[in-house]
Amino acid sequence: MKSDDQNNIVSLEIMMTEFQRSYLFQRKFLRAYAEAPKKKFGITFDEYLIIHDIASSPVSLNSTNLATRHQVSKPAMTRLIKGLIQKRLIVAGSDEDKRNKIWQLTAKGTEIDKSFTEQELRNVKFWRDQVGSRKIQEFFSFLDEFQNAVKDTHGYFPVEGGKITNGKEE
Repeated sequence: MKSDDQNNIVSLEIMMTEFQRSYLFQRKFLRAYAEAPKKKFGITFDEYLIIHDIASSPVSLNSTNLATRHQVSKPAMTRLIKGLIQKRLIVAGSDEDKRNKIWQLTAKGTEIDKSFTEQELRNVKFWRDQVGSRKIQEFFSFLDEFQNAVKDTHGYFPVEGGKITNGKEE
């Protein structure tokens, strides 16, 4: 644990207030950002992430692979998959032993993935041009460090691998 108590520039109250202010702004920004594919393509950002994962994975992916990769439960992934099937963006295929269902993009799914990915790459280039690669890399490094350091102090969500039962992690 890092401690710089002797060199504190701001109080805990100011840090808390700034975290809360940042949360309010960033939540709105992320919500608006995540709504972009719905407005343009009729899919959620999570659905885009799944079709992009299917499109860009060097190996075939089944529902269990996708649930693990996207850090959701198998039932949640099943619901997402059903939505993608209904929208005619993915279809079931089978792997070598024919018993394992793998997911493949339809032509429409491929078109949406390509179009939205191009838009995402333009966004990332814009961000890089505005802020710089080094700052973006530092930001993501900080997020990883912060996530690894901060524990669930409220008991509302499981820390990786845990499960919440009556407010207590198992």
